[in-house]
Amino acid sequence: MKYTVFTTRHHDGFSLFDSKVSNFTSVKTTVHRDFVAEYVEACRKHNIKIGFYYSLLDWRWNAY
Repeated sequence: MKYTVFTTRHHDGFSLFDSKVSNFTSVKTTVHRDFVAEYVEACRKHNIKIGFYYSLLDWRWNAY
């Protein structure tokens, strides 16, 4: 494998990293984990190129 792409935030608004603008994150749940940081660390350890997908859409907002 040469690269991989990871979804950091889904269109439901849930983020897999710590955010200053939202409490709807994996870090602020009972698991208290930053999955994006763990992903980056694992990829770098195995020399795999890193890609991120971040959805701007947030279904929790009435505008959507």
